[in-house]
This record gives sequence, structure tokens and C-alpha cells, in this order.
Amino acid sequence: MEARKTKAEFIIKCSFLEIYNEELNDLLDTNALVPSSGKNINIREEKNGTISVYGLKEVTVKNTEELAECLDLGSN
Repeated sequence: MEARKTKAEFIIKCSFLEIYNEELNDLLDTNALVPSSGKNINIREEKNGTISVYGLKEVTVKNTEELAECLDLGSN
């Protein structure tokens, strides 16, 4: 990306999903961990065969340090 940054714009987003006992948890959205929050995460298979996840919090990151912060937040 560094070599191509003058020719293209990159947007990198991070999400962190946990699947445990058939329950989906958004590990970057601290409100989603509250049972009464009503957070609705859906996994769907699209017509072209790709798998999409809807309802996850996405955090835009600009460098590896910000990405590591997202991973730390989700892991905690």
C-alpha cells in the first residue's frame, strides 16, 4: 500500500467477531456485550457465494498501531 499510495486511496476497516455456542458477539462494540442492547448481527450468503456479516461495528484504521489497538480492545 505504501508503494501505491500516490496512485490509489486505501480505506482499511477493522471488525472483531466472536462466534461462541452459536451466538454472535461484536467484540469492538462494548454496548453489544450488554444482553439488553438489542444488537443484531446477521451472517448471510450472497447470491455470488460470498459470505457477508451485517451489523458489526467497523473502525477505520490508518496504521498498524491503530489496528493493534482494535485487536487489544476486542481481546479484552
